[in-house]
Amino acid sequence: MIYPRFLLVRKGCPHCRKVMKVVNRINPKLPFDRKIKIIDCFEYEEFGLKNIPLMNVFGSIGLNEGYPFFYLDGIVVEPPPTPEQLNIFLKTFLKKELII
Repeated sequence: MIYPRFLLVRKGCPHCRKVMKVVNRINPKLPFDRKIKIIDCFEYEEFGLKNIPLMNVFGSIGLNEGYPFFYLDGIVVEPPPTPEQLNIFLKTFLKKELII
């Protein structure tokens, strides 16, 4: 079974920017169908738009710590560790898939 990979972020969040930099460095090294999707939830939060199905799922259980919210192969990483720790975690967790 293949689980989705995504990172929920919020426009203007300094923590989100740091985590996105790490993900944007890892993503080019992953196969196309295994990349981590980055989803900006600004519209969902500010305007109450319900056009992000993932937010409807996770919004019902609540985002405990807010953003960024990381979901990787069935694992919730909330809040994500520091950028350095996240980089090490992703490289270790995804080492079999990385295209170097």
